[in-house]
Amino acid sequence: MWSGSLGFCPLFTYKISLDGNSVNLIKGAWYPYDPYKMIKDNDGNYVITGTSYYNHDNCGYLTKMSPSGNILFSKRYCANNGSRIYDVAVDFDGNYLVSGTAI
Repeated sequence: MWSGSLGFCPLFTYKISLDGNSVNLIKGAWYPYDPYKMIKDNDGNYVITGTSYYNHDNCGYLTKMSPSGNILFSKRYCANNGSRIYDVAVDFDGNYLVSGTAI
């Protein structure tokens, strides 16, 4: 899996085969995101973190996506002057642990 954007461009998530010959678009979102981390959780879903520039507010976000690309939830976390979520992990109970900065 690869997820990325180019600054204020849309977020795209692709599934790429091990040999690099097969590329399938899983999900495209037309909001200005900068993704930083993607992991697979205990249920086989993908969790993506980063910064959202929606409404120019610079908020950290956490998005959970099924393998087929359905958004299961997406939440933005905002501090007074903005925030970023850089990393995510899953604990033994299946909870998400995130780290980042408040600007």
